[in-house]
Amino acid sequence: MVTRRNPDQNELEALWSNQAISLASALNIYTIRGAEALRLESITGTIEVGKSADFIVLDQNLFEIEPTEINQTKVEMTFFNGKLVHSIDH
Repeated sequence: MVTRRNPDQNELEALWSNQAISLASALNIYTIRGAEALRLESITGTIEVGKSADFIVLDQNLFEIEPTEINQTKVEMTFFNGKLVHSIDH
């Protein structure tokens, strides 16, 4: 969505690069907009008091790396309903 490139291939050109969106927009689509599409925005989709506390912890800040490196990001922890449900060993 951000680079319009296949991360598994070394393509020289992006596919329809004019349709690329910002990282902030892509994260918005996968969080609150996804919850809204499922009509669950009162339960999940944002981190707010009273909501489910479903979130992940990544090994790097997506806003501090090159967009072409996003696919190398690892999920270190996953929380569902405020409880740790996945963690990688360090």
